[in-house]
Amino acid sequence: MAAFSELSSGALQNFSGCVAMLVIAIFFIALRFYVRSALRQPPYLTDWLCLVSYLVFVAYAAVIFNHIFNVSKTGAFEGSGVVSGSSELGGAEAKAFMKMGFTIELLFTLDITVVKLSILSFYWTLFGVEKIQKKIIWTSTAICLVWWIVFTFLIIFQCRPINYLWDTFGQANTCISTPKLLLAVELTNLFIDIGILLIPVYAVRHLRLDRNRKFSLLGIFLLGAAVCVTSVVRVTAIWNPPNVMANFQFAKTVLCSTLQLGMAIICGCVPTLGPLFTSAGTRARSWYDSAITRHAATSSSYKMTDGPTGLDRPWANVGGSQYRNTTRSWAGREDESSDSMHHLDPLPPSKIRVQRSIEISK
Repeated sequence: MAAFSELSSGALQNFSGCVAMLVIAIFFIALRFYVRSALRQPPYLTDWLCLVSYLVFVAYAAVIFNHIFNVSKTGAFEGSGVVSGSSELGGAEAKAFMKMGFTIELLFTLDITVVKLSILSFYWTLFGVEKIQKKIIWTSTAICLVWWIVFTFLIIFQCRPINYLWDTFGQANTCISTPKLLLAVELTNLFIDIGILLIPVYAVRHLRLDRNRKFSLLGIFLLGAAVCVTSVVRVTAIWNPPNVMANFQFAKTVLCSTLQLGMAIICGCVPTLGPLFTSAGTRARSWYDSAITRHAATSSSYKMTDGPTGLDRPWANVGGSQYRNTTRSWAGREDESSDSMHHLDPLPPSKIRVQRSIEISK
């Protein structure tokens, strides 16, 4: 068993990356479920899928921790260093290293797919009203599932027989080159991510919001672009010509995979946290309106509206779940076009919101 102080730089970086992403991701998931509870709503499919993705992420990290602290006798995390090691433990540790890489790649493809399904489920709840939006979401879901099935099969059977991957370190004639396979996985994954990020663009541009608020709302959804950045960095670790096998950076590839999974879970949670910001904004608005009311007594004429409307609050369009079923706007008035704008933050049970106008004259 390797001591913590004996870990190589690659092992230490991967350990730290796993711990950081596990902590931050569970914090955002806890906030996500807190919002549901505060709105007195049960968790929906998108929430449960997000939780499942975190559990798979935990299993992914556990495999890495096990290799670093229980399997590796030297605290190494570099495939080439272990394989070519001069100690008598080199061969056995190299095989264990290859088995670890094989396992976490399978968990990576599963986890990133579950995260995508969670996001698409959230999109369905928000935007699944028009036929074209439904078709886009269903098509994206099918593509994600086919991607997972195809690459799971290719990863498992990249060598024939399977054990040649760790017995010959993927050098047998019957093995697919590991860098080429991982490059195919990452590039197709990147293209799918970009496609999923573009789905809200079509829906948001139909909302009755001014340009600035549309950009603010789109910015919330497009935070997922951070996942694409880690994906690009992972590609640079996988593919370094001219000799891609000799230049393959396994430790950096695993670290980028860890950051990618963690960021995917976090970015998938952010759009559901809208009511937290709405609540803070409501308290600030209430204080402001109270101050204006006191000042109005000295004014010759003043007209104010108590409570913001749905069009005044871009965050009101994020974070709820009974969005397309509500026919009443934030101000309590009938929605003029349920097809063109969907109010996405439902009223809490047993409560209503009322709009009233007050005329104050001297």
